[in-house]
Amino acid sequence: MPKPSFRMSVESRLLLQELKKIEVGEIITYGRMRDITSLPLSKLRAPLRTATIRAMRDHDMVFGCVRNEGFRRLNDAEIVEDGAANAKSVRRKALRALERQAKADFENLTRLQQAAASAQASILGTVAMMTQPRSLQKVADAVAEGVRELPVAATLSMFIKKQPEAR
Repeated sequence: MPKPSFRMSVESRLLLQELKKIEVGEIITYGRMRDITSLPLSKLRAPLRTATIRAMRDHDMVFGCVRNEGFRRLNDAEIVEDGAANAKSVRRKALRALERQAKADFENLTRLQQAAASAQASILGTVAMMTQPRSLQKVADAVAEGVRELPVAATLSMFIKKQPEAR
């Protein structure tokens, strides 16, 4: 089966060209984006999403929304702050999904559905626990100076309780 090819729309390409000109801290206004694309604000969402993703992936540029103004190119500290806000959002979504799953009557599910529900609940519970502020701080405290990221295995091992040895 041939791999699907993705082509950016003309509007996305125009926005990307403009985003590449933006310096850290500068804002591209919604009015400017509307002028560039000739699209009303209500139609800008998809092309803008595509352009900001491509700017991030291909040009290491991260943008954040400035309410009622436009998009601002974030500096390094703001990118990290954005990550913290995303961790909060992920935690809330995981807790809501767990709550929803708890409403299913486990006994009415097939064995396969029970296994899926248990796996999902385990993963969602882990995500909720690992994105708590104190969990994030625990990992941050363990990262040595100059280290970009802690290996996944080392991160997970920080949360595994040691079992007492059997006699």
